[in-house]
Amino acid sequence: MTKAILPILTSGLVAALLAGCAQSSDKYPSLAIRPAERVGAPMTAPTPAPTTSAQAFERIKAAAEAARAVHQQFIARQPDALRRAQAARGLGMDDNRRAAAEIALSDLKSLHGQTALSLSDLDRLEFESASTFAATNDINAAQALVGEILSRQTALMDAVAKEFQR
Repeated sequence: MTKAILPILTSGLVAALLAGCAQSSDKYPSLAIRPAERVGAPMTAPTPAPTTSAQAFERIKAAAEAARAVHQQFIARQPDALRRAQAARGLGMDDNRRAAAEIALSDLKSLHGQTALSLSDLDRLEFESASTFAATNDINAAQALVGEILSRQTALMDAVAKEFQR
């Protein structure tokens, strides 16, 4: 007889423990069908994509224009730096022509750094816009432009630097 009572007591105990775990249903979302899930439910129009504010657009434009202006200076100075590097090829560190070539290359590196600052401004603006869920398409386009300018400058500086190694 005790063997017959043991499964009944165990079942009762398990049921009592499980009932104690149940909590109120208002803590969990309802599994009922929502209005949007019903066939023929009215659809709401999607919200329009955010646009770039006028102030942000001006900041984008200013950063891109600054990068272009510095790049024009870079392009103007690069031939002189290349000429000086070619003239200094194979010369010792104590030669003035080599020092002039190093200074010309340093000027190019300085202009490259100024261009990178424009990219930094755009990166900051992208962060600010993304954190407020504003559009970043215009910023990304300007970043791509400035990134391309930086890549061209790097290639031109590398060409000048290779002249020292010949």
